[in-house]
Amino acid sequence: VQACGTGPAVLRQAAEDGYSLIIGLGSENSQAIATVAKEFPETKFAIIDATAEGDNVTSVTFSELEGDFLAGALSALMSENGKVGYLGGADVLVIRRIQYGFEQGVKYINPDAEIVVQYIGGKDDFSGFAKPDEAQTIAAQMYSDGVDIIYAAAGGSTLGAIKAAESAGKPIVTTGSDQRYLAPSVVATSRTKNMNEAVFMLIQKFVDGSLPSGTIQLDYKSGGIGLAPLADFVPASVSEAFLFVKSDIEDGAIKVEPFTE
Repeated sequence: VQACGTGPAVLRQAAEDGYSLIIGLGSENSQAIATVAKEFPETKFAIIDATAEGDNVTSVTFSELEGDFLAGALSALMSENGKVGYLGGADVLVIRRIQYGFEQGVKYINPDAEIVVQYIGGKDDFSGFAKPDEAQTIAAQMYSDGVDIIYAAAGGSTLGAIKAAESAGKPIVTTGSDQRYLAPSVVATSRTKNMNEAVFMLIQKFVDGSLPSGTIQLDYKSGGIGLAPLADFVPASVSEAFLFVKSDIEDGAIKVEPFTE
């Protein structure tokens, strides 16, 4: 098994070196994997958190909705004035999907909540995920306008939003990985994508001969999506109420509506 960086040359070298399963990560590898997989039809390729075409390609995607619902529920529970924010990296499918789950969670707790939505980049403008300064400016304005807590799904730009949260002394929830260590005083939790679970699953299926081509989707219940433990500053009353919501998600008592374009 070989985990590869970006670009067809790296993937092609791994295939030429005889690796039987080659794994790439993220949409930046989609086209490269689709291209190189055609050149090496006897080699298995996989991509995580994106999709790629090919008879010998397995794509692993994540159904973030349950995790984003929980992020929304927590945000609503923590908000004192019922005004919460959503900061997206760009107007792209995955960010709209995350927003959809988040808004459901907010409204589940507080149907009258006001949700302020801002995107850093416009339609299909992926540069918005790498503009922390702009994120900081937008997030600071959101806090100044009365938003109690922000849910940031903005890639590298989230670092700027965290700085704004620190300056405002208000909480933020992030996505991707557990980022509480970046600012323990303001990062309440993070909705995580458990890449390690995806890699382990791919290798396990490959070894036992059950790795299919096509797409495998991992969700909250399968362990593909998670939520980091709540920060110490989250009030005990909020933590207790949140546990009930989390339990209802895990038990299937709460059904998160699927996202459709």
